[in-house]
Amino acid sequence: MEQRRFLTFIALSALVIFGWSGFVMPMLFPPPPKAEKLAEKAPEDQAADIAKPEELQPADALVPANVIAKAGADANQPEAPAQEKVVEPPKLQSFPNRQILLGSTNPDEPFFLAVKLNSRGGSIETIELNDPRYRSLDDSSKPVKVVGDDPLLKLKTTDVTIEAIDRQLAALGLSLAKIDWEVVPGSESPEGVTFRFTSPDGSIQLEKAYRLPKVPGLAGKEPTKTERDNLGQGYLLDYSLTVRNLTENPREVRYTMQGPVGVPLENPENVTKYRDVRVGFVLPDGESVESSHQSATEVLDAESSGKPSVWTRPIEYVGVDATYFASLVHPVENQIKERTIESVQSQVTYPAQEKHFSDVSIELTSVPIQLAPQGTGPNAEATHHFQLYAGPKRAHLMAAVGAADVTEYHIGWNPFFFLEPLVRLLVIPMLALLNGLHALGINYGIAIILLTIIVRTCLMPLTRKQAQSAQRMKEMQPKLKELQKKFAGDADGLRRAQLELYSKHGFNPLAGCWPVLLQMPIFFALYRALSVSVDLRRASFLWIDNLAAPDALFELPFRVPFLGWTEFNLLPILTIILFVAQQKILMPPPADEEQAMQYRMMNIMMVMMGVMFYRVPAGLCIYFITSSLWGMAERWFFDRMNEWYPAKPVEVKEKKPSAVAKFWQQALEAADRQAEQARQMPSAGANSSSKNGQNGKGR
Repeated sequence: MEQRRFLTFIALSALVIFGWSGFVMPMLFPPPPKAEKLAEKAPEDQAADIAKPEELQPADALVPANVIAKAGADANQPEAPAQEKVVEPPKLQSFPNRQILLGSTNPDEPFFLAVKLNSRGGSIETIELNDPRYRSLDDSSKPVKVVGDDPLLKLKTTDVTIEAIDRQLAALGLSLAKIDWEVVPGSESPEGVTFRFTSPDGSIQLEKAYRLPKVPGLAGKEPTKTERDNLGQGYLLDYSLTVRNLTENPREVRYTMQGPVGVPLENPENVTKYRDVRVGFVLPDGESVESSHQSATEVLDAESSGKPSVWTRPIEYVGVDATYFASLVHPVENQIKERTIESVQSQVTYPAQEKHFSDVSIELTSVPIQLAPQGTGPNAEATHHFQLYAGPKRAHLMAAVGAADVTEYHIGWNPFFFLEPLVRLLVIPMLALLNGLHALGINYGIAIILLTIIVRTCLMPLTRKQAQSAQRMKEMQPKLKELQKKFAGDADGLRRAQLELYSKHGFNPLAGCWPVLLQMPIFFALYRALSVSVDLRRASFLWIDNLAAPDALFELPFRVPFLGWTEFNLLPILTIILFVAQQKILMPPPADEEQAMQYRMMNIMMVMMGVMFYRVPAGLCIYFITSSLWGMAERWFFDRMNEWYPAKPVEVKEKKPSAVAKFWQQALEAADRQAEQARQMPSAGANSSSKNGQNGKGR
């Protein structure tokens, strides 16, 4: 019985083992692929997968699929359905970093600019002016960089952002601005180059093409000063952006392009104009331009509040300007008929502690670009063209991009705003006169002195009358003192008596103010000309190396508290000393204590003016010093003329008072009558009350 049970156990065990090995295991763990299926793999993978039969061990068939050796790991996976196959994007090509120079740093070449481009982002790194006149104020051995002046700024001019491409590059920690673009073979020359970039998924291709042609008419010869100041084409860099569709489906693309970055702000402690964002809007007629600007402080405040300024009107130009230089982008396509730029936004590229020193720029966002499928014709790509003006602020040069109005002779708040129209009329002729004198070989410092002499000579008839008025005032001093004694304590009576005396002798106390008043528009016009004219930048005279800035005789060993002065400026001090001396010489002695107090107040005002004038351009101080010396010499000459040719005594006849004098006399008399009535009113009221009381008592 026990033997039969043992045999049954053996049979059942053998049956279970046979069934498990022959049926269950093959179903759970399929055998390795045959040799003909391995042939579909790459040769390098076949070598790892194919094994000789004698090398296979029986235990290999029992290893689970997820721990199979790498030789069979890929082969044992079930084949994915055809519709679920994922096409891997092509590998991102890498290109060496390159810097390419367009134009020339040599002033003898027929170029005005030296444009340094970088394959990193295919962008503009710097733009230098090779004109020997435009050297850095800090280091005369270095040229002025109109773009890219600050190497610490991360943004670069013409950097491009396209969301679809940057999203792909972000996984690699890159962006269109941080990756090297390909230099298109055969496109590189001193006059131009083209950069190209293809998106990682192979769907979009970008090309940036730059061209800086030789200035027309200058091929093979050195540009002259006149040519540099009149040929605006020499300061234009042409560039374009092409977007190309490489897929078989239509698509929409929009890009954002960085505007000019790093426009230089020179001598910021002393200038009256800082960086501004400039925008010129095309009016509906397609020709007229309406300009607008925003200061660095306004740009910073707008961005800090989370509401940066955005302009959506069609633009003619947009960019940044500072005291002497500007960098402006001009879309070549007519933005009324063929709009390419949808909006422009101001931005702060570097916020300074003092807001007005901040570095600012703009971003240009394109309209949505509709691209047809590849191979369907020209609509599969789109090209937008631009011109970048980078140069000095001369109206006739910037007119090449429609920005002649960017040259603005503005010095900020003007208390004499009513003189503004006259000041604007005088600035350009005054600059023309200074430049004309300089063109004769005269130093700008001497030219300012000659300009002062010309102005004072034209005003000589008025200053002659001023001298006569002062002489007459001296002659009337004894009579004025008699009136002061007679009307002691009666200020109104004294004023009326003085007015009668002035009218009798034909004396106008305001006549001496006319030369000063007429010089004020000239003063403001010259101030503006010296403050913003690039012609006077770095103009030297005596120890002064820049007539458009303070003379800075030497550095102070300390910083003046509250005022922040770090340099000793001699010319403003000389100017104030001469002002005080001129006042003592030209002004008649005070006739009373009130006038003496006015003179003392004027002396205090002179000191205040010295503080205000301490940082004005040296050229302006030269004007005032020359004017003061001329005025004192003029007075000495008039006095000697009176001594040499004394006037015959003339009987003073009472003159008929003028209409103004009559009006003033009537006004004074009316004021006196009102004052007298006011004094009598209380006594009259008191008498009336007394009478009423008596009448009441009698009743």
